[in-house]
Amino acid sequence: MASTRDVPDAIAEPVGRLARNINAGAPTAEALLAFAADMRDGTADFATQALIASANRRGQGLADTLQNLAKAVGQQVETEQAIDTDRARIRATVRTLVVIAMAIFIGLPLLEHDFLAPYRSGSGQVVLGVLLAIAGADLMAARAMARTEPEPRIFGPEAARLPGSQGAEATP
Repeated sequence: MASTRDVPDAIAEPVGRLARNINAGAPTAEALLAFAADMRDGTADFATQALIASANRRGQGLADTLQNLAKAVGQQVETEQAIDTDRARIRATVRTLVVIAMAIFIGLPLLEHDFLAPYRSGSGQVVLGVLLAIAGADLMAARAMARTEPEPRIFGPEAARLPGSQGAEATP
């Protein structure tokens, strides 16, 4: 009988359903696919795929599969944490730059009245507009670099979509 007593709270409910499905006699592959659908996560899909492959071998090498799976997921978690740390650094840098730029943009004209004098002419307005557009484009690029994409799915409806296809279904 499957047990869920040592399962972290974040995944306890889907793991509990998996255990109940297996205990109820559902085919292992079907129970695992239902688990992957419940989790809605690329890493869970990866684990499910490995467990289905192991189940199809009728238990041979299950311990090896689980150990290799634990190593692979552990490495993936470490990589994702390093990426998240880098992205957090980018976000902090961008926030600092925005605060400094806003302080200069708002504070300097208050302290130095002639600061914006060159930008009062028509050509100065064009130059100011170009500079502001470049600054805005830089902020948008930094935001795009800091954005986190979800882990690609192997199972479920999300797996049927091609990357960047705006919902178009993939053809096998």
